[in-house]
Amino acid sequence: MTEHYILDHRALIESQPTEQFLIGKAKALLLAGKFHTCLQFLEAQPIDIIETSAPLLICQAAAMLFCEYPQQTIEKTLILAEKFSDNNNDVGEIAALRAIIQSYTSDPRTGIKLSQIALENIDEDNTYFQNLIERNLGIAYTIQNDLKNASIWFEKLLMSSYRLEDWGGVLAAYNYLTYLRKVQGRLRDADVIYRKALAFVNKHDLEHMPHAIKIIAGYGQLLLYWNRVDDAQGHFKKAIELAAESDILYGYTAYQFMCEAYLRENDLPTALDVLDELRQHVEGRQDFYEKIHIQHTQALETRIHIAAGHIEKGLEWLASSGFEEIQPDALFKQYGFGLGQILPTAARIYILNGRPDRAIQILQAVIPKFIHQGANSYLIRSLAALAIAYNQNGQVQKAEKTILKAISLGAPENNIGDFLFFGRSLVPIINLAACHPATRDFAAALLRHLDEFNPCTHGSFAKNDRTPVLSPREIDVLHLIASGLTNQQIATALFLSNNTIKSHSVKIYRKLKVDNRNQAVSKARSMGILPVNKKDPNIGYLQMTN
Repeated sequence: MTEHYILDHRALIESQPTEQFLIGKAKALLLAGKFHTCLQFLEAQPIDIIETSAPLLICQAAAMLFCEYPQQTIEKTLILAEKFSDNNNDVGEIAALRAIIQSYTSDPRTGIKLSQIALENIDEDNTYFQNLIERNLGIAYTIQNDLKNASIWFEKLLMSSYRLEDWGGVLAAYNYLTYLRKVQGRLRDADVIYRKALAFVNKHDLEHMPHAIKIIAGYGQLLLYWNRVDDAQGHFKKAIELAAESDILYGYTAYQFMCEAYLRENDLPTALDVLDELRQHVEGRQDFYEKIHIQHTQALETRIHIAAGHIEKGLEWLASSGFEEIQPDALFKQYGFGLGQILPTAARIYILNGRPDRAIQILQAVIPKFIHQGANSYLIRSLAALAIAYNQNGQVQKAEKTILKAISLGAPENNIGDFLFFGRSLVPIINLAACHPATRDFAAALLRHLDEFNPCTHGSFAKNDRTPVLSPREIDVLHLIASGLTNQQIATALFLSNNTIKSHSVKIYRKLKVDNRNQAVSKARSMGILPVNKKDPNIGYLQMTN
């Protein structure tokens, strides 16, 4: 009886995992990028083991960080880890995690200092946290708009992640490097890196990992720079579908860029609908990036309202965001890497409100910073806005000189997207450049793309009483449907794929609230979208291309 009890007791002890086993398992899950699984694994262990072990609490905090938990929750876990920390390595790991929090939510300079403290304390063979520090230094320098130093650290992250076989780190490095190349206006380099990244994702079956989803969405954004809207939307939809299977916030950038795609198509109501859907996912989450998400969604909503002619909404945003109260020289410090998106929108509002002098003031204060950092994408947008402001102010020669500089930066990379940001308001300025031999071809291409922005689509967003806004391409498809062509014939006429035509048809049916071709044509005629006479003058040329 006694012997049997002893054997049972030994078996019970041997069946309980040791702290070292739990640490090894948790770190393996972190390394594999399975952050939700890591949290579930730790939550399933006895509380007295987890809450008295600094290494396990640090693993828990790291998983929370990458699952985008609120900052306060992560900090509570780190404070508890400090209580039981008894070596320099623990101190270094805690500093590394706090460095990331500081970089994103408070002060990137503090994040850099904490990263340096972490490097001094962690063990030499602690490759996972060394990898994490490299990632954070790249992020911190990016937020500071120090793109040169950011590139150095992300390239180190890529190499160390390969050595560590940390596929999540590899994807993170690819994602950050492509982001930087886009900001730098180096679109062809970004394309090369994206193709390598997407091939890597397919080879290792990693498409559900967070940074794989962001890479898919980011490649769609690159396609928008080249105005390949249909292809871009396919990538955004895929990213959103993948994110829905794990954490929808991984698809945040895909939602943003999808709104941009609908703006390109002049489909403002749908852009606003997509933004509303994004806001529903973001609001109430109190996630790690809550402040950034709110800032970006508000700026994007303002752009949609500006495109609809609702300038008063833009003025409300300027007032509520505090932008008006910030001195021009302080804007760069206040907004960091987000200024490249916010500044052109703010400048447009000032211009549309008859305050070009204010637009010129803030643009002239920030443009030298973008030049210094080599942020050519942001520079193109800022120069284009400055040219519009100069032109409105009657300074035509300055407007011409400024837009020529912007085109000299955009033309080598065929960067259409940064100019399309301004829609048809840029047409008079591009016409100035069309007279110069060196810029004539690119200016002509820009004018063709800008002509697709239909100024007649501006109007109310009232949900109950509005005419459906069809994009120029959807109107082309609708005309050809009315002429009796099949989807394949329409695809041939417009040099698109059959699947793309089907996608356009579905959008047309949804916007017109009909179920088939006949209903779509009938309703479009009744609403004045299509002429009553079936012999539409626009059909003849397209039919001849069949």
